[in-house]
Amino acid sequence: MTTKAKFLNGLNTIGGNIVSFANNKTRIFMDFGVPEDSKAGDSITSLIEKGILPDTPELFTENARQTYDQQAIFISHLHIDHIGALKFLKPQLPIYMSAQSKKLYDDLIQAGDELPIADLQAVDYGQMVKIGPFTVTFFQSDHDVIGASAIEVVDDQGHHFVHSGDLRYNGPYPQRLDHWTQAVAQTQPDLFLIEGTSFSFDDDKGDHAQAASTNVEADLLQHFIDKLPSNHLLAINPYPRNVERLYALEMAANDFGRPIVWESFYAGLLKQFFPKTRPLVLGKDIDLSQIIAYPENYVLQNSYDHLDYLKDFYKPIFLQMNGEPLGDYDPRYQLQQAKLTQFAAEFIYAGASGHATQADLLKAAKRVHAKLTIPWHSFKPEIEAAALRGEGLTAKIASKNEVISF
Repeated sequence: MTTKAKFLNGLNTIGGNIVSFANNKTRIFMDFGVPEDSKAGDSITSLIEKGILPDTPELFTENARQTYDQQAIFISHLHIDHIGALKFLKPQLPIYMSAQSKKLYDDLIQAGDELPIADLQAVDYGQMVKIGPFTVTFFQSDHDVIGASAIEVVDDQGHHFVHSGDLRYNGPYPQRLDHWTQAVAQTQPDLFLIEGTSFSFDDDKGDHAQAASTNVEADLLQHFIDKLPSNHLLAINPYPRNVERLYALEMAANDFGRPIVWESFYAGLLKQFFPKTRPLVLGKDIDLSQIIAYPENYVLQNSYDHLDYLKDFYKPIFLQMNGEPLGDYDPRYQLQQAKLTQFAAEFIYAGASGHATQADLLKAAKRVHAKLTIPWHSFKPEIEAAALRGEGLTAKIASKNEVISF
């Protein structure tokens, strides 16, 4: 039977990328995110019209008739732009993700940061999952969240499809990308879907810098260590789902003798993944008044919702480490900047990208060397497609709801 790949979302946005593979009475999805947040009161029809949800109303309507006998969703990693549509699902489809991702998801549910999912299943790397005519395999990758994966789909006619997920070579685990790109290239894939975040931006600022760094996480940690001797309060705003980064910061601060005081949510994630840690919890182990009295003795983890904690400190140093707000496209960013200016805080961008540079994306695509490569997860997929063609690869831009048959 023919396998039909349908491109449902995320073709010219960063995130929200969803593709389905359908064969006879079986349909599977790769990722199930949203390109932007929904607003309270938005109907399913409105969310579909706005392009926030894919045009699959049968998945978002109670007791809707399903065309397919078997359906499943496979998640590459736990960023909102890859899982944000799961909360709208009505049928109880099995949701597959790596074992590390499932542990993080369970911890986020326990903390109230995600909604429970009825049929959430962990998959070990290299384990084959059989759904109808499809065999699906997860490969460990490197991104700025634990459990990130590339996913390979093989149908019963021997067609190979590969979803890169989000990836980077200049993180701590480039060997993971070497492994999965080599593994999937052994049988030349019919289709390779590759992210293109870094092709979205013309400048070389922030997360999207085409820097020469070989390990952006190590650079971030060193930036943090360099600030630890300051007598001013050191505040950090890291992304909570990057638990490996939280752990590295915790260890570095303790080694220096200036421990981090965490909000309870962050401390809980640290404890879940690294049980031997003893993170200090704000309001439980250390009060804000103690930090105000001796700011040089502590590092304060400071999320956007608690920015006002900084108003009583003298010229605090604020390290933005990919915590929210993520950038100036978020309305909260201007509010954050205004408050930090009001508090006479020194704002320092100290983030590390989870996305490959343009050169590294091309390197990954060349290694996979698929019969057809389609860039997505980018504001400018056409630029990446042109670059891919320049490397001798066959590339095209997919349009929303386009179907390609194999």
